[in-house]
Amino acid sequence: MKDEEWADWVSYHGKLHRMSDKSDVEMMDLWRPVFEADHAGLQELKIASMAISGKTWRTEHLETLLANVRARRLAEQQRAEEAARMAQREIPCVECHNSGLVEVIHPQSMKDGRWVWPHYTAVVACRCSIGAVKLTQNQATRAQWDDEESSGKKHKTGRKVAALVTLDEYEKNFPTWKAMQIDREAKRLAEQTARSATKHADKTRGKLADPVKQIIERIKQRQGS
Repeated sequence: MKDEEWADWVSYHGKLHRMSDKSDVEMMDLWRPVFEADHAGLQELKIASMAISGKTWRTEHLETLLANVRARRLAEQQRAEEAARMAQREIPCVECHNSGLVEVIHPQSMKDGRWVWPHYTAVVACRCSIGAVKLTQNQATRAQWDDEESSGKKHKTGRKVAALVTLDEYEKNFPTWKAMQIDREAKRLAEQTARSATKHADKTRGKLADPVKQIIERIKQRQGS
């Protein structure tokens, strides 16, 4: 937000709610980085100021303004996500199937260029527009957690969500992950085929003869002859 826009809003809010005292103006200047972190604009803040009614404490003003701005931001994100889904409905993303997230191999399950047991996976933000929305939502959630942490509030999310990285960032660090995945799938299919063939053999040909019993039977036959 430009300096003149911020000054415009401070003047507007001050006149609207009788907060034009110098100390109030200095206090509101401390609010600026908080609103800018949420990308609040001049008109958005004016609308939020008009929504305040019957609030006599300055802390109530700040919390109501933040709640209003963040509610609008959430609504914008939801509209953006829906627009992205509509745009890709006819052209599905081959990497994430329009989920916005791509399942990849977890770095902890990589060893010597192989995907090893217990075959952990992770998710990253896809390159498509839906993936961009997922990334923005993740960043907003983490920013809200940080804000709650700094203000001493109880966290609504319980614990801070992990940072979501993009598929491009992941592939810069792990360029061969798809080859590992293909290799793992080939081994899985080979094992599945072996198990299936062995199960079919047991079903159609019965149990194997017990070699110990065969030896005992031969001994008995010799003794009997």
